[in-house]
This record gives sequence, C-alpha cells and structure tokens, in this order.
Amino acid sequence: VILTVLEADGWEGSVVTTGEECLEELRTGPPPDVLVLDQVMPGLQGTEVAAKARQVGYDGPIVICSAYLGPAVVAELERLDLHSVSKIDLEALERICRGAVLGRALDDEQSQDVDVVEAEAHPSATSRTI
Repeated sequence: VILTVLEADGWEGSVVTTGEECLEELRTGPPPDVLVLDQVMPGLQGTEVAAKARQVGYDGPIVICSAYLGPAVVAELERLDLHSVSKIDLEALERICRGAVLGRALDDEQSQDVDVVEAEAHPSATSRTI
C-alpha cells in the first residue's frame, strides 16, 4: 500500500517482506535514496533493521512507519537519527520522504532520481519495481 501511494507521486522502489530481505537488498543492490520500514515486521523490527542498515554502510534517510510508537521506540528513533510517520497519514509519509531526500541532496550538493525500498509486514506485497 505504501509503495503504491509513493509510486503515484513518481517514486520508484521495491518491496520486501522481512528485515533480512531488506538488509540483503542493501548489501547487494544500489542503495536507495530513502529506506521506508514498517516497525512491526516478521523477524527484525524496523528499528533493528535500521541499526543493521547503518552497520552495512547505508547512510541515507530512514523512515519508520507505525500506527503507534511507544516511548522506548521513540528513544531508539532519536538515538539512530531516524524519521517517523504514522501509517495512517500517507500524505505525511510522502512529504517526509521527499524532504529527507531533498535535504540530503542539498547536503550532498547533488540531485538524483528518487528510489525507495519499502519493507513492510504484508506477505502479499512481494512485487519488485526497478
């Protein structure tokens, strides 16, 4: 669902169904401009995937989506310098992703096509768009 909304706004991306798949994508493929993670996934949680993504060298913006983020998760988001958004507000997700990517592009003094990898807990969402 999230990728469909972002694709409608001109984003390109792929969907994986577990944190481990996301990390494999980061290890083997070109890095996305922004990484969108569901906090609740099979296996690793979104914040765990984000921490491991940093360990494998991904330095782009990471957005954690969740219907509810408790105090412990919020503290982890701050520690890892992650963005967060409610799954309910998909317009905010697009604004946060675009702002994070544009801010990074300005920081890097370069513009590039926007690419996103989305990891969410929806087993039926296994299609990949390149």
